Amino acid sequence: MSQAAVPHHHFPTVLTTLECAPLPELARPIRDFVTRTARHLAASDETAETARLLVGELVANAVVHSRAAGLIRVEVLHDPECGHLIVSVQDRGAVVPKIPADVRPALDDESGRGLAFVHSLSAECGVVACAGGGKRVWFALSLN
Repeated sequence: MSQAAVPHHHFPTVLTTLECAPLPELARPIRDFVTRTARHLAASDETAETARLLVGELVANAVVHSRAAGLIRVEVLHDPECGHLIVSVQDRGAVVPKIPADVRPALDDESGRGLAFVHSLSAECGVVACAGGGKRVWFALSLN
């Protein structure tokens, strides 16, 4: 996982953006939103479902860690030059998570595995602190 905003990507095009309150009941519509966008790009069923799983994890984290008054922002981008679908979730949470390779949750921990899961299933992923507070967590999946 990288600390860069979107490394190794050329000039990705923002396809769509969604801003909403950090409410657990909005996770499903957000997953559906990202899945539809992936399919619009002719992503395979496997890629669309992986995007669904991973954005679900990032949104769940954003709901848990964001400030009550802040919005979460979901962006779906496309980098046609490298054939990647890129999804980012931004929240106002104060904690910027560590790279999964640096974190090893104990066997009995009830949390701390989500970003490792995202890291294991994505082509690339990263975390970046945002100016003014919060962070953006993103992943890229190959459309090829």
